[in-house]
Amino acid sequence: MEDSQNPPVQGSQAAVVIPEQSDVTQPGPDKREFQPYGLDQPLYFPLLEGQVIRLIELSPGAWNDPISIRLLIAELHNAPEYDALSYVWGNPANTVPISCNGREFQVTPSLYAAFKRIRLTYRPRIVWADAICINQSNTKEKSHHVAFMSEVYRRAHKVLICMGRDTEGAAEDVASLVDDVTKLIANYKSIADMPVLEATDALCSDVRWKSMAKFQNLPWFTRAWVVQEVGLAKDPRVLYGPVEFSYRDLMKVAAWTMRRAPNLDTRAGVSFYSIHVDWENWMDDWRDTATYPENNIVDLFNQARWLGCSNPRDHIYSLLGHPLARLEDGTGLIMDPDYEKDHMQVWFELAVRLLGRHGLSILSPVEHNEDHLKTDYPSWVPWCWPEEYTSCTLGAYYGFFYRADGGVLSAPSGRKPAVDDLRQLHAQGVSFDVVKNSFAFTADDLASSPEKLRSMAASVREGPTQSDMGSTLALRSIWQQAWQLGETSTSAYGDAWLDAFSLTLIAGITTYDSAEDDMERHRRDFQAYFRLWLQANYDLQSPDIETGLKSLGGVESTTETDAGDPERYYVDYKLMSEGRSFFFTKKGYFGLGPCITKPGDFICTLFGAKCPFVLREQDPQAGRGRRYKLVQDGYVHGIMRGEAMKPFKAGEVQEESFTIC
Repeated sequence: MEDSQNPPVQGSQAAVVIPEQSDVTQPGPDKREFQPYGLDQPLYFPLLEGQVIRLIELSPGAWNDPISIRLLIAELHNAPEYDALSYVWGNPANTVPISCNGREFQVTPSLYAAFKRIRLTYRPRIVWADAICINQSNTKEKSHHVAFMSEVYRRAHKVLICMGRDTEGAAEDVASLVDDVTKLIANYKSIADMPVLEATDALCSDVRWKSMAKFQNLPWFTRAWVVQEVGLAKDPRVLYGPVEFSYRDLMKVAAWTMRRAPNLDTRAGVSFYSIHVDWENWMDDWRDTATYPENNIVDLFNQARWLGCSNPRDHIYSLLGHPLARLEDGTGLIMDPDYEKDHMQVWFELAVRLLGRHGLSILSPVEHNEDHLKTDYPSWVPWCWPEEYTSCTLGAYYGFFYRADGGVLSAPSGRKPAVDDLRQLHAQGVSFDVVKNSFAFTADDLASSPEKLRSMAASVREGPTQSDMGSTLALRSIWQQAWQLGETSTSAYGDAWLDAFSLTLIAGITTYDSAEDDMERHRRDFQAYFRLWLQANYDLQSPDIETGLKSLGGVESTTETDAGDPERYYVDYKLMSEGRSFFFTKKGYFGLGPCITKPGDFICTLFGAKCPFVLREQDPQAGRGRRYKLVQDGYVHGIMRGEAMKPFKAGEVQEESFTIC
């Protein structure tokens, strides 16, 4: 569902024409009851009781015939068989006319195109489309219907995913690729049992992946409501140009590309969004088929945080159909939709409720810019701002190995996280360190793929001039400082400083697993990538590259193939560094933190939190003591397995209370 500030205009005399049961040729339940309108009634009168819905009867017609619809009213549990539409609204100010009950009615071009695509030539088709079936200008009706909209999609015969026209000529490639890879997957017990696709495999070079990359970038994949719409569907079907295929099969292919074919990202730009793959099934038995059955509602909100919707409240309301969004006793929703409530208040109320259920894990998705921190709004409330900077949240994903709290899940003092009347969060933990300096990664840093580095290195070999991109690379400054700390033995890692550096750049993670589980492979991959990076960013005769290659342990005399997979390291580096800074602490530690990390920010570990947090102390106010803004969580190499908590457990440091405003 999308929200519109400018709903279609209806004439005050428009009326719903209710066909007799004998007029409906589409199969459905034996018993169907409809509530007729009088001809003098408006098209929309409030439907505020029970689960009473509007349905659309789409008249048959040829491709170029005008679109004509009639509206029905039915109780959801007693409705005729219908299909529900999943589509992108588009600009509500841009409309085209159709006929509704014999009168002109304005719809967006995307809905018009969807009607044309699904219309039958020989009989009417009963469908449900939110833009028409819910009165978008009535906030009370919208709040009421959104509360049970999950049932509308759950009960639909099919959910028709209307992707629109195939303007790129990619539809047939996509459909055939889905069919081929689905058959390949069927040969294995699970995707986890399949081998990783090697870069030399012919499938990796299949030109159809370029079409898949175009397809995955369609707007539908970026909208908030569609995740629920397909997650609850009995049979979701993708309609893309002239082709139709199973959405479930598409998600099998997407899961395979993410977990067994990461090279398709750098080779063809194929990179599906995890929100669709990880949350494909919204049925009550979703854990039986989930890739990550231990996920909770915080994971769902976090992965969906970037999806688009025109009403900010829908970042929450669009996810309420998932079983995890129910109260623990199953009697209702964790939050009732209310479109009359201020959206920032909605976020605050959700955060308080989730804090009670899931503790400090709700803090990990927090992201800020400098402007956010200047407001009076609580900095600890997640997801409330539209901006998103990182593509992978560190502490929210249960599968990562992080356990910075050392297993101290609650404060020894017995104090639990609590929110006071000033909306301040009080949490217990210990201080660890202070940021000395930091460097935010740039777009050029993230664009430094092996392919691009090879091209840049070739340019460097043609002359002694430093590459044009060098001055915009934070990694140059990061590398120089890390090397200086390592060579002068002033880092916290001694002789292992290069491992610390290479692991920090990827937050210790490779393909969602701990890179330290296979340090030999990690070192080979890092050396293969960083060798290219050094050659692309320094004159081959400069001391910098000589020092760098020497630090890499003689990799200058090793073939690139033997050295490892530079693409694998680059994918991990790009994923973890996007939207972040590399920082150095006063104690000589290396870390990844938010992009706005600055000198003087505090690093602390909180009891019950998987990752350390970056806090920024605020000017003291009379009677309030020390207060902090929560900037974001982070990665500090050497404390992610609880090492920073050892002095606390030994009684060398004391429990502290942090007031986060």
